[in-house]
Order: sequence, then C-alpha cells, then structure tokens
Amino acid sequence: MADQSVTIALGERAWQVKRARLGGFLRLQQARESINRGIQNADNGSIVDGLLEFLRVCIPDLEAKDFHSAPWWEVFVAYVAVERLNRLPHAAEFAILRFPSDSHRTVPWDNPLRSVILWIHLIASTYSWAKDQIEQLWPEEAVAYVQEILADKQEQREFFHSLSEVAYRYNKATKKSTYKPLTRPAWMVMRSKGGDLVTVIRADMVPVGNVIYPTKAGEELRPHAR
Repeated sequence: MADQSVTIALGERAWQVKRARLGGFLRLQQARESINRGIQNADNGSIVDGLLEFLRVCIPDLEAKDFHSAPWWEVFVAYVAVERLNRLPHAAEFAILRFPSDSHRTVPWDNPLRSVILWIHLIASTYSWAKDQIEQLWPEEAVAYVQEILADKQEQREFFHSLSEVAYRYNKATKKSTYKPLTRPAWMVMRSKGGDLVTVIRADMVPVGNVIYPTKAGEELRPHAR
C-alpha cells in the first residue's frame, strides 16, 4: 500500500497523486482540523479554505482559481479520493489509536502547529533523527515508533514513581505500607478479543434487566449472572 497513487481531476486538469509520507500526512491532518472547525462554526468560507488547503498538500500547484471554478462534486470526489488514499493502514492494530486518551486538556503554550510538532519532537528527541528523515517515514511506521516511545516513557515514570514515598499508602491498622501503582493510559491496559472490547465494568454500572453476557465471559465480567 505504501506506493499507491490515484488520479485527481478538477476542471480541465488532472494530477497523479501519490500517497503522502509522514510530513504530508500531518499536513493533511492539519487541513482536516481546519475543515472540522469550519463545520463546527457553520462557517462555509473556512470549510472551503480547508478543502483547498487539504488538496494542496497533495497537489502543490493547484491554483485557487482552478479550485474555485471546479464543480463542487469534483471537489468532493477529489477530497474523498485523497482521504481514502491516505487512510492509515491497519489502524485498528495500533493500541494507541484504538484506545485514544479521553483527555483533551490544553497547555498554556498550545498553538495550531503543536499537534504536528509533537510527532517530530517525540521521534527526534528519542532517535536524534533529522526532521527531513522523520517526515519521510510512512505514517504507520511513525505511529509504531511513537507508541513504543510513549510506552517507554510511561514505564520510566512508573519506575520513578515506585521510588517515591507518595507511591506507598500506610495502613495504621496493619502498620504496613501498600504500593499504589501509577495509573496507565487506557491504550496500555485495554485489549480487544475477537474484535470486541474486553474490559471490567463496575457492578453498579451494569444495565438493569436481562443482561446477555458473552458465552466465555469469566465471573469477573458477570457480576449479575445467575
């Protein structure tokens, strides 16, 4: 899938577009965010600008006049073709994508480029590769690297946490301290089996009524089973 390409036609011109490597993939993501903001704000102008930005990632010589003069359905078909071409292969096999963090907290130094820069920063600071080298990775390679980097960082945090006094809770009754492990992100602890999410649910959160459990579910997953 790495070297796939597709023909894009707008107006009287056509381009042979190749699948983007990481640099282009991240710029496509930025353009998607612009389109989504336009949709959320019901701003047609921002949506159109985002679509032009999106297509220009793969068609650098696409001029604004050619884009704006093309029928809307040609723009839509072109967008879908580029989107499909650059879909991340085997995305469901990467835990970090399958179980993303629910936290959307921003930082005071947040900026529009940060979502792109973070990819480059993580890989460069770990492997000391140049920006140009990193941008030439295939997106799926970059995801695999980032996943391992974040796993290593989490394990390092857990190690330092185990050396800290705050990691141990003292029980006055037993006069012993109990280790309280650092919470891991969902993608490191959740797993899938047979395509379905397998996790433990608190008993008071289980639906009331006739609950149908998986045939092979263990007792810890069947708190109300009779």
